[in-house]
Amino acid sequence: MRPADLAAEYVDLMRPMKVEKAIELIEQHHVPIKAIAAVCPVPAMIVLDKTGGFYEPHETGKPAWVLPVCAADLDFPDAIEAPDPLLAVSMGPIVDLLAFSPHAPGHAAQLRRMLRLPLPQWPEIVVRSR
Repeated sequence: MRPADLAAEYVDLMRPMKVEKAIELIEQHHVPIKAIAAVCPVPAMIVLDKTGGFYEPHETGKPAWVLPVCAADLDFPDAIEAPDPLLAVSMGPIVDLLAFSPHAPGHAAQLRRMLRLPLPQWPEIVVRSR
């Protein structure tokens, strides 16, 4: 999937978001405003497959937050170094989407579209691939 397709999917989730949802992340889950401003997570509903290893967006699913995974360089999307890391994570080309829930710390669901991100520090990673 191309970065533009990932961006379109993310923007579709972002359009109906209300500022109250971001306030919820701050007040109920203690997510710093700087983190929210840098990666702009948006609410979504997701369901896991039978194996628990993949998920799909679905209106009857469980609530999650989705954010774009950006790269410093699209030619090397798994490279983790950047001259300006904040700029890379907030404005770089989108290489994937990542879903998480504040109710499940240490767990994330990767919408693996262009690459597999190494996330070994998180147990029970849930990956989606097309």
